[in-house]
Amino acid sequence: MVWSRKWKMWLDVDDRSPARRRADEAIARRAEREKRRFVSRIKKDVTRQEELRAKSAQRIARRVLESLIAARRKAGLTQSTVARRMGVPQPVVSRLELGSHSPTLTTLARYADAIGVRLEVWGGV
Repeated sequence: MVWSRKWKMWLDVDDRSPARRRADEAIARRAEREKRRFVSRIKKDVTRQEELRAKSAQRIARRVLESLIAARRKAGLTQSTVARRMGVPQPVVSRLELGSHSPTLTTLARYADAIGVRLEVWGGV
């Protein structure tokens, strides 16, 4: 920075050679392209991790549901009985057991309560 008596202000003097200035500008352009590429890669990685977590949650929910279905059958309960205890129509229980969608933890807990079993969820990190 240099004080200009003529302009009465500080001036930023660029004393780089034209070749150095061009080289620095090329580096800045390359860094910007790399930044876009890295950001894109990070977004893809985050999306992939979210997909893997969702699939893992679906697998866990399916295993829990399979255990609950086995418990329902062992107790000799029908889908209609479970549906009545849950307060939903029987086709809802049928779709739940078929696995046409991923049930929420609340739905699994209601199903477990309807068949008279205790559902415990253990969290681990």
